[in-house]
Formats: sequence, C-alpha cells, structure tokens
Amino acid sequence: MKTTPIVLLTILLTGLLPLYSQPDFRQGYIITLEEDTIYGEIDYRGALDMGSFCKFRELDSDSVKLFKPTDIHSFRFLGSKYYVSREYEGKTYFFEYLIKGMINIYFLRSEHGDNYYFDKDSVQFRMIPYEEGIKYRENTRYFFQTTDHMNMLRYYMQDDPDIESKVTKVKKPAHKNLIKMARQYHYSVCEEGDECIIYEKQSPIIVHGELFYGSGKFYESDYRFRSFGGNIYFLSSKNEKFSFKTGLFRHTGITQDVYGFGIPVQLQYMASIRWFEPRMALGVNIYRKGLTGFYGEYRYAPSLNAGFNVRIYKSLRLSANSNFEFSPKVFTFVQAKFKPLSYLLNVGLYFKKEN
Repeated sequence: MKTTPIVLLTILLTGLLPLYSQPDFRQGYIITLEEDTIYGEIDYRGALDMGSFCKFRELDSDSVKLFKPTDIHSFRFLGSKYYVSREYEGKTYFFEYLIKGMINIYFLRSEHGDNYYFDKDSVQFRMIPYEEGIKYRENTRYFFQTTDHMNMLRYYMQDDPDIESKVTKVKKPAHKNLIKMARQYHYSVCEEGDECIIYEKQSPIIVHGELFYGSGKFYESDYRFRSFGGNIYFLSSKNEKFSFKTGLFRHTGITQDVYGFGIPVQLQYMASIRWFEPRMALGVNIYRKGLTGFYGEYRYAPSLNAGFNVRIYKSLRLSANSNFEFSPKVFTFVQAKFKPLSYLLNVGLYFKKEN
C-alpha cells in the first residue's frame, strides 16, 4: 500500500512533536537558605532559564515547586551542573559554577547576554570585563577586542608565578579557557595534600552511542532490506537536547541482491520525560556505493527520523526509530520533488552518559 509510509510518518510527527516542550527532570538536590540539603529532581532547561528559576520536586512526589534565586542558596544536578544564588548590581541570579575552589569562576546567561564572573577569598564578586565588536575610524571598519579581563585576572592571581603565560591564552573569555586557566592556577598554588578544587564543570562535548538493527522497504518496488549499524551523537553541555548525529550502517537485500554502506549526517533533537525520550533527526544519508540506482545519479538521500528511547538503566536505553528517505531532488528548487523513496524501522541499544 503506497500510502503506508506517509500515514506512518504523519502519526509519528503528530504524536511526538507536542512532547518536545515537556519538562526534563533529572536527579539533583537543592540547598536551602538554612543550608539543608533536599534531594529530588530538577527540571533541566537552557542557560537563560536556569539563571532565573529552579523547578524542583522531591523524591516520590509529583508536586513541583518553583524557586527563585532569592528562595534557596544553590542547586545541583547529580554529576553535572552546579548553580549558586548570588547578587550582582542589585539583581539576584543563579550563577553556574565553572570551577569552585581557591578561586571561583561563574557563568551567567541573562537578558544582557553571556558573561563570566570571578571571586576569590575576600575579593569582591565581580564580572570579568570583555567587549568586542566593529569600530569605524576615518571611514575604515575594524574589529576590536578589549584586554581588561587579562589585567583583572593577572592582578588577582598574581600569587601564581606563571600567571602571565596562563592569562595571555585567554584572549576571549570562554568556558574552556577559563576552566583550564583556573585549573592550572590551582595546581601552581595549592599545597600538596590539600583538595583545592571542590568542583569543576565537565568537558563541553558529550558523546552518546547507539547500536541498531531493523528492516525496511523501497517505496515503489518490492525490494526489502535489512539494516544494521551504529550511530554516534555529539552534544554540547550548553544544550544537550540538540546533537550532531553520524555513524555507519549497511543495508543488505532480503528479496533482491541489493546492498550499500551509508553514513548519516543529521541534526537530532531529543527531549526527556522521566524514563521516556522522544527524538527526531533531520539531514541526509550519504552512500558510498550500492542503492544508487534508486536515487538516480545522486549518492545521498534526505532523511527524516522519528522515534524514542526507553530508559532501562542509568546510562542504557532501548531505542526504537523510523527512518524515511526522500528523493534528492527535494533540494533542487527548480523542480523540487518531495517523493518518498524508502522507509525503515529499527530497534537497538542507546548508550547515554548521564550529566
């Protein structure tokens, strides 16, 4: 039946899209103003929201409480991001720790943009200054970067004899270079036997993996095929819902001697609702050889995926996914053809590092 792929795709899109706006609660804890620690789950959101509020529910409870920065001292996701309430220029936010120890480096995304902050012992909490942009002088446009942040860091970390070489590498404040500089500072000034770094943010790049097996069919023929392979997902800790997906798969013929190797190049979005994780990916499948007879002179096919994961262990999920391929001519704007070529259903194991 030729309408089967379209009907199935419509059902998947209709069922999954509303789920993407759902909360993403992860294990963590809050520390109250009285310094009591309460464990539960915290809604994992983007950096702008996390700086403004914390949605928390206690263990074995469905009641969600909304905490503002003035309501609690701090909160933390287990094994991951750590936020503390601080006041700056008359407003209170949840600042994210990048590193906590003899010196502290913080990050905040607010309505004013992305900024980094610093304090140390009795040194006042302050923003690390930095500006860049375009200036015009005598009808000439040029790019500028300020260096005030280097002077500030150099002054407050002068007890490190090698601070000059460390600071000059921070040409523009960012997560990676600030964490690296602060870590090296601790190694230089910390006395042997002391635990000077209390917390350090994890690497900004997170990698997930997946193994799968399935079967599919070419839309306008009787050719059926099996498919197996693996996928790799690269995520940024700044927004773990989006990932770059690639990997390697192979199609082998069931009804005909048809085969081919392929590489997915896609962007995936994955939400999380407790143990259930709906996901969708869009991009292309690139083929090295084989199957090209179905795609004309092209060796790639636009691809749309929709599916879900079911958590069975802390870092392990069962996965189910559908893959729809379309005519490459969908990218030719003169005679665009949104023509389905094949559909594939597969199941597998998805390995996800909890953050």
